[in-house]
Amino acid sequence: MSAAARLAASRPALRAGVDTGGTHTDLVLAGAATKELVTLKVPTSPRDLGVGAMHMGTRGWGTEIWQEGRRLPPLGLVTEGRLDENVPAIVLNNTRVPDTMENDLRPQLASVQAAREEFTALYARHGDATMAARVEALIACSERRTGAEIARIPDGDYTHEEPLLDDRAQGGPYRLRLKLVKRGTDLIFDFTGTDPRDFHGGHPGEGGRGVVNEGLPGERVLTHAIGEIEQLAPGDTVTHCTPGGGGYGEPKSRDPRLVQHDVRARLVSLAAAARVYGVRLDPQTLEILS
Repeated sequence: MSAAARLAASRPALRAGVDTGGTHTDLVLAGAATKELVTLKVPTSPRDLGVGAMHMGTRGWGTEIWQEGRRLPPLGLVTEGRLDENVPAIVLNNTRVPDTMENDLRPQLASVQAAREEFTALYARHGDATMAARVEALIACSERRTGAEIARIPDGDYTHEEPLLDDRAQGGPYRLRLKLVKRGTDLIFDFTGTDPRDFHGGHPGEGGRGVVNEGLPGERVLTHAIGEIEQLAPGDTVTHCTPGGGGYGEPKSRDPRLVQHDVRARLVSLAAAARVYGVRLDPQTLEILS
């Protein structure tokens, strides 16, 4: 009998953990009697595509951010254990399939609440120090197992090319090119040679970055996006800059008055206005010099 079958036979003593993602959902099933674990990764229905966009079920071919649909600032969803119903109401009001999305949204919220209660109970039972040690042990174990699996791959340089965005309407296909360099337990992903991610002369978007104590003593730029734990001291600040999309159109053809507006709105720096858009502004008055 397979592990999954033995777990099914152990019901109702069956526990499930769920991590809902954008494209896939991670499931961990544990049998209380058998002590066996089964992990699965299943596709997540792309119902968020019903939110915004130019056409149902697509991202559309918008040329400005306002055409992308729902744009919300960070909002508090749960305060002191109570759900603010106004927030999901805003989300559901901006989808073409509100009933379907609500059936996805409510279980996701419930899973987070269940996880919070489980972890609160674990910390109350074992204490902060023990839980911190166990979390570190889990991370170390994961790193060892991952490294062992990578080590099984023969050292070498691997290449792959994938066509993207060939819809016979907006051009393409655009080529995503990857060179994977494998040495020991290290992997280096090199996307040099990938077609530019821009349109009609626009510049490629910049990558994201994270900074601790930006502009303050002890400032440090994080060298990684995920996979490491950063120790923060009381009073530390964390700045997360999200990646930018590729540009649409030649930057230097942009109306200088629009660039001036963006600088005044602190969306573009004085240096970027001159370097990227060719627009020089007076540092004090922000009037256009050239």
